[in-house]
Formats: sequence, C-alpha cells, structure tokens
Amino acid sequence: MDNDTSILVEDKGNEIIPEVASCYKPIKGMMFSSSDQAYDFYSDYAKKAVFGVRKGGSYMHDGILKTKYFTCCKEGHKAAKSYDSKSGYNESNKLYYKRWKRHTIRCGCKAQLQLKSMDGVIFEVHDIVEGHNHNMVADCDM
Repeated sequence: MDNDTSILVEDKGNEIIPEVASCYKPIKGMMFSSSDQAYDFYSDYAKKAVFGVRKGGSYMHDGILKTKYFTCCKEGHKAAKSYDSKSGYNESNKLYYKRWKRHTIRCGCKAQLQLKSMDGVIFEVHDIVEGHNHNMVADCDM
C-alpha cells in the first residue's frame, strides 16, 4: 500500500480516525503564511483522508483575523424549518413554496482545524480534532 492511501481506523471512543501519511497531516504548532494556504493544506489532507471540508467560523478583533476554523463537511446540524400546511406560511410569515426535501448530510461531526494568529498574517495550527463520527465519503463522491 502506498503512502497516499488512507486506512480507516476505529478507536475506542467510537470515532473514525483516518490514517494518513504524516507528511500530509496538520500538526499543532504548524505555521502558514495565510489562512488560504492553511485551507489548501487541510483540503489536501482531507482528500487523502477521504472526507470533505468546509470553511467554518472566524473571529476578528480590530479588523484583524485572530481565529479561523476549517471543519468536516458533516459538522453541525441544519436547522429545521417549520411550515404550516394549512396557511402555506413558514415561521417568518413569508409564503413558503413547498420544494423537494433534501436529506441533510450533516451529523454533528467534530473534526476540525483551528488556526490562531496574532497579526492576521501568520497563522498557527492551535488545535486539530481528527476523529469523525461517521463513515468517510466514497472516492467517487468526492
């Protein structure tokens, strides 16, 4: 097996941790010259580990980006929309047109990369959560 392929390992905490060659893994303390460079690195890692990535939240102070999160695409949960079938209106009192229901892919996965910066220029990996609470995406669905 070559170094580019991932092996899925399930640990005792009922989390799935992808096993990827260490040269592709982000590690705590790793430095990047921009948040975009960090996102590209994490995206490459995610491709090797066979999961999707989303840009998560961020925190700015005095116009400087201090914290940035990149998460698994299955992080969080979509809010349910309420719909009154008799009146045809939703909770914001706007006319609601019924659409095809799509199943959500989100399942509350906690896998993420957290970046911190003092100056908004250099970003350091402050925390990384590798464990996923779901099966990985098939190669054909990436």
